[in-house]
Amino acid sequence: MNTDIETRDQIYTLVIRFYAKIRKDELLGPIFNTHINDWNHHMNKITDFWERNLLATGSFSGNPGRTHIQVDQHENNTLSASHFNRWLSLWYQTLDTMYKGPITEEAKEKATRIGSNFLRMIMLNRSQKLSGPGFFAPEFKQTARPESEADPSANSKPNTPPES
Repeated sequence: MNTDIETRDQIYTLVIRFYAKIRKDELLGPIFNTHINDWNHHMNKITDFWERNLLATGSFSGNPGRTHIQVDQHENNTLSASHFNRWLSLWYQTLDTMYKGPITEEAKEKATRIGSNFLRMIMLNRSQKLSGPGFFAPEFKQTARPESEADPSANSKPNTPPES
């Protein structure tokens, strides 16, 4: 039986296996392989991100929302829900083959929430480009903060798209 995620080394192994699938994927591979030049650096950065989010240890500093917006712009504004859904499908598959437990389930829930936020930021940025200057991507810096503050866009009403 698989154990749950408990260490940075386990997260690193997860990230390596997951991105091996991403790099070969027909839909996602071309995008990731175009935009990531230093895979070792990327693996360590993503490991930092998930270690912070799942184990509340280590630190992560960066702006993945802005990065995803820039990738979308480079890809001529073609990133869509199908890209994020495929990413999530591969993430879930990789998790399910490696680990089992509450932290593993949390990894799925957080990935779903984060992916939704990235897609929302991309769509908001596209609409702002049509109607005004700049782009929206709040700084994302994680250190030892409570989980409720981990995603600055999650509870931010001014940046939430209006409901239909």
